[in-house]
This record gives sequence, structure tokens and C-alpha cells, in this order.
Amino acid sequence: MDPLTALGLSANISQFVGYAIKLVSASTNIKNSATGCTSQVAMLDEVYTELSKLSSRLGSSNISTNVGIIRSPYAVEHIDAISKLSRTCKQDCNRLLNVTTELKSKNHITNKRTSFLIALKTIWKKGELDEIEKRLHSTQSVLTPHVCSLTSTLQDNYYRQLEKMHTMNQDMNMQQSERLTALKSSVQDLNQHVTAMLQNQQIGRSSSADIIDLENRMSQLSLSKSAIAKEYVILKSLSFESRPARYHSIQEAHKRTFEWVFQDTYDPNSDSNTSSILKWLREGDGIFWVSGKPGSGKSTLMKFISDDRRALEALSVWSGPLPVVIATHFFWSAGTSMQKSRQGLLQTLLFEIFRQQPNLIEPSCIERWQNISRNIKLMSWGTPELLRILDRIAHFDRLSSKFCFFIDGLDEYEGDHGKFCQALSRLSNSPHIKLCVSSRPWNAFEGSFGQDISSKLYIHDLTQGDIRTYVQESLESHPRWNEMASGVKTASDLINEVTRRAAGVFLWVYLVIRELRNGLTEYDSLWGLQRRLENVPDDLRDFFHQILGSVDSFYREKMARILQIALTLEEPASTLIYICHEIEYENEDYVLGCFPDARAREEFNKPEIFRHRLNASCRGLLEVNSHNGVVEFFHRTVMDFMRTKKMTAYLDRNVGTAFNPHLSLLKAFTGKLKFLVTPRSRVYADETELALVKDVLVHAKPVDKDMTAHYVLEELERYIREVEGSLNQPWSLGFCTITRRMIVESSLVGYIDYALHKYPNYLPKFGRPIMVEVIEFWGINPGHKSNTDGTIEMLRYFLECGHDPNEEYIIDSSTKTPWGHIFYDVIFFGVPEVFVQWLQSGLLSLMLKHGANPNIHFFSWAGVLPWTAFAHKLFIIPLSLQNKNASLTLLGDFANACISDSEARPPGPKPDVKGLEEELSKNFERIGQNSRSTDLMFFAAVSEKLLQMAKIYRVEISCFLPIVEKTFPPHLLRNLRNNVFNDHTNNLIPTMSDIRPRSLKRGPTDFQDDQLVHKKGRSGESATTDES
Repeated sequence: MDPLTALGLSANISQFVGYAIKLVSASTNIKNSATGCTSQVAMLDEVYTELSKLSSRLGSSNISTNVGIIRSPYAVEHIDAISKLSRTCKQDCNRLLNVTTELKSKNHITNKRTSFLIALKTIWKKGELDEIEKRLHSTQSVLTPHVCSLTSTLQDNYYRQLEKMHTMNQDMNMQQSERLTALKSSVQDLNQHVTAMLQNQQIGRSSSADIIDLENRMSQLSLSKSAIAKEYVILKSLSFESRPARYHSIQEAHKRTFEWVFQDTYDPNSDSNTSSILKWLREGDGIFWVSGKPGSGKSTLMKFISDDRRALEALSVWSGPLPVVIATHFFWSAGTSMQKSRQGLLQTLLFEIFRQQPNLIEPSCIERWQNISRNIKLMSWGTPELLRILDRIAHFDRLSSKFCFFIDGLDEYEGDHGKFCQALSRLSNSPHIKLCVSSRPWNAFEGSFGQDISSKLYIHDLTQGDIRTYVQESLESHPRWNEMASGVKTASDLINEVTRRAAGVFLWVYLVIRELRNGLTEYDSLWGLQRRLENVPDDLRDFFHQILGSVDSFYREKMARILQIALTLEEPASTLIYICHEIEYENEDYVLGCFPDARAREEFNKPEIFRHRLNASCRGLLEVNSHNGVVEFFHRTVMDFMRTKKMTAYLDRNVGTAFNPHLSLLKAFTGKLKFLVTPRSRVYADETELALVKDVLVHAKPVDKDMTAHYVLEELERYIREVEGSLNQPWSLGFCTITRRMIVESSLVGYIDYALHKYPNYLPKFGRPIMVEVIEFWGINPGHKSNTDGTIEMLRYFLECGHDPNEEYIIDSSTKTPWGHIFYDVIFFGVPEVFVQWLQSGLLSLMLKHGANPNIHFFSWAGVLPWTAFAHKLFIIPLSLQNKNASLTLLGDFANACISDSEARPPGPKPDVKGLEEELSKNFERIGQNSRSTDLMFFAAVSEKLLQMAKIYRVEISCFLPIVEKTFPPHLLRNLRNNVFNDHTNNLIPTMSDIRPRSLKRGPTDFQDDQLVHKKGRSGESATTDES
């Protein structure tokens, strides 16, 4: 039993003792009374009811001792003592309960309201009453010290936990300080309460009420502490490593710029008014759109507004009398997947909401809250759950605050921009929520947010004064400017020229100022500075090209390789990756040897040297983020420029021969793993280590056929075995096995083939066929075509190596096969999206062509075979024309497999197809639920295939004719009669040519008034057509 439960038990003991003492003392008074009366009387029924309740509560005393997080032997001693007292009280309570039962059954006591005390007088002797009274008083005196000591132990533990929570609260900037301070104060108050209890006992004034009150206080304290802990767990789960990275990488607004945001000025002739955003902050609803040219400072403005106290003051006018919660998110297309996805946006917004309003966590995340209470491991967040939670918040009837979301860079969101705009508009319909968003002036955003002039601004129209301020102060802050430009009118002309040519693009100004300040450092004259400015192109892309052209020819190859690496990465990488790449210039096989050596470690420990080298090679187009140490393009426009065809060709010309960025990154990430993962006693890898392996494998796939890549992966596995200290042990250990599973899941066919030739027992024993690992991983992560192609390649390799799609294995006491796994978990029970992905993948046809059994049974359900289960989906899931044709092709493959299965069987009874007729009938009945002519054409083609396959197993198909006649129109029915129901073919097994798949094509000659025209083909075959 844990300490808190022991305190609860103490309260129950105290309640019983107090009640029993009153009963027994009153009974003693009756024994000594001449009249047998007392003023303290209780009726039998009341006593029986109360004793029954107390006996039930005391029953918890048989719980085993378990002090949970408190490991103190001192606490165990007091818990054991309380448990022993509880058992004694339980016995006394039951004794009194038995006496009460006996009294109620006495014949001479007929009145149910008879006094318990008067009745007790008839059967108990004075000695018995004295004995139990003495024991009860003893229990009361012994219980209090144990309770006080145990409370002190709990109190110390709680105080330490609250101190830890206070630190976590500061780390997360979570607004819990007042609650934590109040709880710490409550813990300190308990100490005074315990001291008072001990003093009362010493003077004989202790009471059961003191213990009950103490238990109530501790329970309330525990509940409050537990609630804060749950809130912290949920809040922490919403955060992710790159969440604040983009915010910190955005330049702070230059002093005295963007001040117009908070000034009340209005120009009726302007499309962009400085007062419009201030007015919207104070009074507006819905969405305010900040737009502007690339590089015009949209992100800087969004950061400036969301951080400025004046924005909070203006929003408070809108939200009053409720407080306002500000949440920000900055999309970043050059960042991690979370920085450019809807899930990243939702997690960021909810993190900010809950950080500032933790009281919303429980009602908003009720499912997760309950799972924490039940000690159920929390699953990772998914977009649907996040959307539900945000929707709950938006529709709460009573909220203690309103919300303003600042969302920057909508154009950097990786999904469908049109649908995203619609989702934001729906969110802004809530009276509690409004949004300020920014993007480039693309059509999707212009159409969604640009119709109301009062709720938008174009930043490049409003920043001329800011640009002038920035240019002037940036130049004047250089020590040579005043010395050179004092009293010279041309200096003012230079500032005016930069401001004019900027055309509202702050990024261009930033680059120009950097160039001019370099000129000042080189002691250029004013004329020289003007020449520098004249040489700067107005277009940003031309400017970037000029910057690259200024790189020293000695660094040109290095520059091109570094930029290709940055472009190849799925998300920005740390400086460690680039330092590993630098080592490759001196030794291409560096990662295969003893790495990192002393020299490499010295390089890693000098990040400033790397910064200087990076600047020399890339002239500031790539930079190190000071917040998280990753290397990234200094602006989104740079990355866009580098991805153009012109720059791709430029980089290809300059990288030198035989350079592959994926191979270089494969080495670099392997080097990073060897640098960060060191030998340890534990077997299993943690999430960080597995993430490092995943990074390696991402870049292994594109170079899977390269022998150098095979050598690197072989070294990776050797090092992991060394890390585990298991060079002489089997392969079936944790980190090794997980790494090898990840290699299989990554579909590294080339490397696996290399490894199997070198180590025939390379594939570990997973407890199930290797193909199940591939199938299951793809079923979880099917989205991208590259995943599908890799899975097909991997499965084809295993099938060609002789792996059996019908290989049986046991899981959860059930026998399964890789082929059956697809239909059981993915096709039969999968959602429509997954079904379509499997249909399009070609994996099902591939397995059928390699011997997958088309007639395996599911559970004990009669007639449910793979091809009937597949047809079931075809009748209920809407399909495109392309997918309908793919379905007919797959049904043809099923038919071929059924024929092969039939021909391979020895003469005799037909295969077990019990219930097939009933299952087919169910499928045909579903057809009538959809009356679209094009769907009926498709269903007719599917039905033809199903009936022909049924004939393979000698099923009497004439029973299906009535339902077919009822379902299909005459022209489709005529096809089915001719091809399936003719008497001379009814009992014949069809050939492969009879059931080969037909395509459904739409052409000008195929339809007349949206009706199918039946056309005869060769050999009298019917051709059907369909439209999507």
C-alpha cells in the first residue's frame, strides 16, 4: 500500500474508533444505570448500517505494502503499523456487527427501532465491554503518532517534487507559478497541523476529526500535485525539438523600424494603411493578412508584432474583460517536416495555449488525461486528434480567455494551400479566436484573404521609411562613415539610392548594406561605394549569383558540394555533419577506420573555425543558427534560388567528378553516430540513437547499389555490435536487431544482397517471416511513391530468393501467413485510403504471381476468401477510373491464381469453399445500393470475374441469376448471360483467356447519352467501358 492509501485507511480507522467508543461507553453507562437509560441512544438499524459501512472501509487493510515512489524503510514501518491496526479494528467492527445481527434476530425484540444500547445490555457482560473499550482507546493513542510520522515523510517528498515541478515550470515557461506556490504553502501548513496533533495527544485532547482532516488535506494536495504533473506531461509531449528554431533564426526588427504598426494614420487612397492592423488588433475579427514580396520582411514584422507589449494591449481591448492568449507559429520550408506541416502548426498552437492556460488541458485532452490516470502509455500525436482538440477549444461555451494566433509563412506550408486557407477560415469563425497570417501574394491567399482592404496590408508599400532608417543607421554605425561622409551631399544621395532601389525588399537592403560595409572596411572612397552599389543587381536572384561568383576559385568546388549537401538534406543538419564532410576531402574512407580520431575531435571542438570556413566557401548564403547549431540557408529565397534548373546545372558543373551528396551524407551521418554513440552496458538503443541510424539509412537508399555504401553500412553494423559489447554473441540482440530491421524496412536490396552473400545467416529471426516486416512497415507508412517502389523491390527480391508468401507463423495463438496478413489487417479491416494504396502499389499482383494462396480462409467465416474480401471492398469504396482498371487487372491475377491452384490439386473433392455462395450473394446484394450507370458497368465487369472464378470451384452459379437480373439493366445483363450463364459453359472451368482483365476506357465512341454501347470484339467477347 502506498503512503497516501495508508493515510486514507487511517481516517477509516479513526472514524471507526470514534464511533465504536461512543457506542461502548454508552453501553457501559447503561450497565451501570439503575433505569437502563441514557441520553445517547442509537437504534439497531442505524448501528447496523453504520458498522457495515465501516467494516467495508476497513477491508482495504489487506492490501500488500507498496510505498511506490517513497522507498524509505521508515515509511514502510509506519504503513505496516497502520495496516496492523486496521486488521484489529476490522475484527472489533465485525464483532460488533455480529452482535447487532444477533440482536436483530432475537424474538423478544420486535421493534426494529429498539435501542442498540438497551438491546446490547441483554447479551454482553461488563467485562467484555470494558475490554473492547480499552482496546479502542489504545488504538486511538497509537494511531496518531504513526499518522503524523507518515505525513511528515509524505510532506518532505511532496515538497521535493514541487521544487522539481517549479524548475520544469520555468523551463517550459508554463504559467503555473501561483498554483505551485500555493501548494508549497499548503505543504508547510501541514507541518503546523501535524505539530498541533502531537501536542493535543500529549494532553489527551486528540480526536478522530484531526486525522480525518489531515487525510483530506493530503488527498487534496495529492490530487492538485497530480493534476499539475499530468498537465506538464501533456504539454511536454506537444513540444518538439525544432519548434522554437525558426522563431530564433528570424532577425530582430531594427530599432525604430515598424513603429508605424502602432500609429493611427490613414490614407484613403492607399491599399495598405498602417492604421488597419492596429484597428484590427483592437476591434477586428476573423483573419488579417500580411502580404509582401519575397524578402520584404514579413517574418520580421510578424515576430515584432507578436512580441510587442503594445500588441497585447491592443488585443486586450478586443478580448476584454477576458485576458488574451497569443500563440505564434513560423512555417519554414527549409526546415524539418514539423516546421512545414499542419501537425507542426497544431502542436505549436496548442503548446502555446496550454502553456498560458493550463486549466484548459484536462477538458480539451480528456482522452489523454484519462490514459495518464490509468498508466496507459501515451501515443504520439496525430493531426486528426490535434484538430479535434483545437476544435473543442474553439467551441467551448465558457472560456476564461480569447486567442489570437500569429501564423507566418503560409506559402511555406507543404500541403494544399487552398484547403489550408479554408481550414484557417473555419477556425477564425469562432468568436474566441482570430488570426493574423502572412504569406507571399500568391493567388490562393489573395483569393482567400485579400478581398477586404481593411484586413490586409502589403508590407513592401509601407517600409520605405524603415528602410531609410536601417540604411542610414547601419552605415553611420561603421567607424569610417562619419570620417568619410561628413558634410558630403553624395553620402545622402547614396542612402537615398539604396532606399529607392530596394522597392520594399528588406533582404536586398541587408545584402547591399553588408557589401557597402565591407567597402568601408576596405577603405573605399565614397565614389568606390557608389561603384559597388551600381554593380549590385536589382533582382535578388541575380544578386545571389553575383555573390556566388565572388567566391574564391580555390573554394569553388567546396562551395558547390556544401550547397548540394544542404539541398539534399530533408531538414537542416548540425555543424557536425559538415565537419565530417570536410574530413572527407583529406580521406574519402575516413569513416571506415578508427573514427573519430584525435584530430577529428579537435575539429569538432572548434565550431568558430568552421563558421569562418563556411563563410569563406558560401559567402553567408548558408549560416549556422546560433539557437540550435544547425546549418541553414539564411533566407527562404536563397533556397528557392538554389533549386532552380540554372543553379542546379551550375552546382553540377562545379562539384568535381564522382561526387554524390547522398554518399557523402551517408558517411557523415555514420561518422556522427560513431562520434555520439559510445559503448554502454545496456543492450537496447534509445530514441536518439535510433534516430541517428534512421538518418544514415535515409541517405543509404539512393546509393544502395554503390559498393562504397555497402562498406559504410557494414562498418555501421560492426560498430553497433562493438557498442553493445557483443562481437562474439548472436545477432539477435536489441540495438543490432533493431538496426537490421530498419535496414530491411528501408528496402536496401543492394546491401542486403551483398550481406547475404557474405553472411548467409544475415537476416535475424524476428519470430515471423521477413516479408511481414516489410509489409507491415509499408502498411504503416505508405504515403510516398518511393516507399511503395522500395517495398515492391524488397518483396520481389525476397520472393525471387524463395521466400514463401504462404509461410505460416504463430501470433496471438493464431496461425497467419504474410499473404494472409495483408488481407486480415490491411485489406479486410483497413480504411479505404489504405485499400486504395495497396491496390495502386501492385504488391498484391506480385505476391499472387509468386504463389500466394487465393483461397486461404479468414477466421471461421465461411466463404470469406481473399478474392471475395477484395470484391467486398470494390462494391463499397468509390474508385477512380484508374483504380477500377487496376481492380479488374488484379481480379484477373486472382483468377489465374485460382486456375493454377485448381490445376495443381490432385483429382478428387473440390477445395473447401463452404459458404462461398452466401458470400457472393452478399456482394451482389450490395450492388443495388448504387445506381450510377458507370458504377453498374464496373460492377458488372467485377461480377463477371467473380462468377467465372466461382465456376472454377464447380459452384452452381444459376442460383445467382435472379439477383443479377434484378440488379443490372438489360444491356449489361445480356453480357453476363452470354459470358457466364450460358448452359454450355456453366459447368466448364474457364481458361485464362476467358477471364483476362478488360480495361474500362472512356472515349467518344464508347458512350451515347451516358449509356454503355455494347461492342463485339474478337471471338465474340464483350467489351465494357466506364467513366470515373
